[in-house]
Amino acid sequence: MLTRHSLAFLLLLIAAHPACAELSGEDVLKRPATEVEAALPDSHPAFYTLYAARLFKEGKKDDAVKWYYVGRIRSRLYLKANPGMPEDSDPAFMSSLDGLVNRKIIDYAAGNPVEWANAIDSALDWDKGHGNLMTPVADHHGAWEETRTKFSEFSRALRENATAIRQSRSAKGLPSR
Repeated sequence: MLTRHSLAFLLLLIAAHPACAELSGEDVLKRPATEVEAALPDSHPAFYTLYAARLFKEGKKDDAVKWYYVGRIRSRLYLKANPGMPEDSDPAFMSSLDGLVNRKIIDYAAGNPVEWANAIDSALDWDKGHGNLMTPVADHHGAWEETRTKFSEFSRALRENATAIRQSRSAKGLPSR
């Protein structure tokens, strides 16, 4: 489970990052959801991960899956659009954040592959309908399309393999929803 300690560690990681000035980690954890969601398009992709962790901890797990994938879409685009970054900067930073949140959210999402796919589709819709200050689509349209295509393909694969995923989980003693 995402604990108070793991959220505190996420907060420390984000607070130390220089590109995280528009919205603070404290804001993401404490401000009303509508305010956080309104500020996210102007923020570093790491904040989506922190927001997903907050929602998961609050028991809003389906919403957490959506926001986790908005963050994945935006972080992959950001990294793809900035290939010259040193490996020990944002790539390492974002990988660390993802590592703290990924397993719990993915384990939950995998319990219902169709809803998992719906959350990815919802994330893609949100991404398409909102600006991206960190990686403007107009400047990186090819990378944006490529990133979105990969997530669309993953969503489609989840739907096509939903029965097999459920059977595999059942055989391993894992819950389905």
